[in-house]
Amino acid sequence: EYDEMQKQIRNQGYMVAFYTVIILEALLCLVTGFIEIPAEPIVIHFIPIALGVTVQATYSIWKGAYIGLNTNLRRYLAVAIFATAINLLAFFMAWASGSLVADGVIQAPVVNLLCALMFAVMGAVALLRKATDREAEE
Repeated sequence: EYDEMQKQIRNQGYMVAFYTVIILEALLCLVTGFIEIPAEPIVIHFIPIALGVTVQATYSIWKGAYIGLNTNLRRYLAVAIFATAINLLAFFMAWASGSLVADGVIQAPVVNLLCALMFAVMGAVALLRKATDREAEE
C-alpha cells in the first residue's frame, strides 16, 4: 500500500519516465532515418523502455515512494540481485557461445545485459537511499 504522497510522487515518476521514452523514441526515429543502427529492432527499442523503467524506479526510490509502506526492503533487494544475476548469466552464456553479434548486427541477448543494468541501478539506488536515510537519522 502507498499513502497519498507516495502515489503523487509515483505519478510524477511515471510522467518523467513517459517523456523519457517519448523523447528517446523520437530521437531514434530521426537517427534511423539517416543511419542504419547495427542492432536488431528489439535491442534498439528496448533501450528507451529500459531507460524509462529505470528513470521511473530511480525517481520513485529516491523520493521515498517506490517501496510500499509494508514492503520488505531486504526482499526487494534480494529480488533485484537475483534478477541481475539471472540476466547477467544469460548475457554471458550468449557471449560465450558467440551469439551476441551475427553478421555485424547486435542480437537480442544484449537485452539481458540491459535488464541486468536496470535491476542493478535500481538496487544501488535503493541501497544509497537507505544509507542516506540512516545518516539523516543519526
